Amino acid sequence: MFQLFSRHVFGFLFAACIHAIACLETTWAQPLVERDPINYSSAPTDDPVTRLQQQIDDGQIRLDYDPKLGYLPSVLKALGIPTESQMLVFSKTSLKPYRKTQS
Repeated sequence: MFQLFSRHVFGFLFAACIHAIACLETTWAQPLVERDPINYSSAPTDDPVTRLQQQIDDGQIRLDYDPKLGYLPSVLKALGIPTESQMLVFSKTSLKPYRKTQS
């Protein structure tokens, strides 16, 4: 009976320690990106993707959906990125081999 109880207590304490370590790590890491010069969550963003999102939100731009390629061609065009610059790399060790073929 004591061994069963001590195993449960040990398991609980082990889980509690792991949880505490994970919480402390998050607590320590968060302030580093929230302080100057990074200010990750409060810094204003000004990049092509943010500007495109703002134009979409304002109704200035509408992205077209392609049944085969989705929104990708429309997003690339809106960002001024040539489609020729994009490529897909086939890998036999890919995590999603069913989505890619060598044909």
